[in-house]
Amino acid sequence: MQGSVRVATLGEREGRTAWRNRLRICRPIVAAAIVFVVASGVLVAFLVVAPPSLRPNEGYNDYDVFYRPVAENLIEGKGYVNDKGVPELHNPPGYPLILAVVFMAARAVGVSQSTALTWFTVLTMASCAVLIFLIARELISQEWAVLAALLYITYPIVLVVASYRFSEAPFSFVLYLSVLVLIRAMRRQGRRTALWLLAVGGLVGYGALIRPAAFGLFLAFSVGLWFWGQAGLRRRLAHAGLVVTGTLIVILPWEAWVVARTDKVILLSTAGKDSVIDGLTVTFRPEDESGTLAMPHDLRRLMGEAAQRESSFRSISDVARFLVGEGRERPLAIAELAVFKAVRAWYGTNALKWESLILAVQVPYLTLLTAGLVVGVRTGGETRRIAALVMLCVLYSWAVTMIALPIVRLMSPALGLVFPFGALALASLWHKVGARRQRTADLRS
Repeated sequence: MQGSVRVATLGEREGRTAWRNRLRICRPIVAAAIVFVVASGVLVAFLVVAPPSLRPNEGYNDYDVFYRPVAENLIEGKGYVNDKGVPELHNPPGYPLILAVVFMAARAVGVSQSTALTWFTVLTMASCAVLIFLIARELISQEWAVLAALLYITYPIVLVVASYRFSEAPFSFVLYLSVLVLIRAMRRQGRRTALWLLAVGGLVGYGALIRPAAFGLFLAFSVGLWFWGQAGLRRRLAHAGLVVTGTLIVILPWEAWVVARTDKVILLSTAGKDSVIDGLTVTFRPEDESGTLAMPHDLRRLMGEAAQRESSFRSISDVARFLVGEGRERPLAIAELAVFKAVRAWYGTNALKWESLILAVQVPYLTLLTAGLVVGVRTGGETRRIAALVMLCVLYSWAVTMIALPIVRLMSPALGLVFPFGALALASLWHKVGARRQRTADLRS
């Protein structure tokens, strides 16, 4: 009787692990292709059934106001100008240049801009899933890396972001690629390490040309490199310097163009002040907001004051002076503002809609991802270093999201980096449960 129990247990175990064995023996390129195809299918299915309420407002969003007009002017030979015919400085050229290529491809094959952009988003986000798979493969076995990619591509926040036409999709691709290249450069150090680190910096620079707030990621990467391995002081400084150099090489031509056109030095874009003001006037932005939001009385009064004075804010320094003055008179309101932004960055939306549902979705995901980072830190070695790098990226993204408009869409690219650790947590749990079952089976036999 005892022997029959053991045979049944082994047979069930073999059946459950058959798919894992097949994935394990796949060549990485085959597994990556499987991830790409499955991710593309998931994205297409979601975009087909996604209701209009999950999409941005037609006619008033960043895509229609800032990105599309510039891209159209570029392909028509008018230069990098907005719909008013003046140089577009609200956003740097990273995303408009991508859109210009997409629109030219649409014109060449005879499809609409909307159709071409939808397929571009699908292919880009599916490629992001492949990059998540490759990052996870640096941490865990191939079959669990596939699970990391599937967790990522079925994450509701990622799916909703894919239905937008904003810059998160290409920025996520650049961010994940930069992290993957950095990990591989440091794990396989050799004569080409310097070139790979320059490439990492270049990717960070282009990411900043897509999303200006990403500019400071070179600091997160540099700190991560500082604690990587046992390299001497000079080598660590050299590694960080290469990332900074690569970043500047990509950004400086845009800065030179801006100076030549305006005789002013503008760091990447003029959108910083507007983003900070948006974060101080939540519930007072009728063009964006269609929902409602409860908040403490003192905080609402602070945001009302900021909305009334918005026209007087000429720079971020003006906003800072306003906050310092309010802090002296109403310190409780400033404390409430900090807590409000820190928490809402994980579930808030631009329109103030669906936030309770998003929070309910986020809790289990954030629990899993946090557990994965804990497992990664406890594992030690290079896994711990990669976990530290990912945490630095997430913390940086959290900080800039708190400074600007605290919404989950802005957090989603950096949060995607944690999904390999979510799979690591599940793998660790699976092995613990399997070991416990094996011990129980051994006792029964």
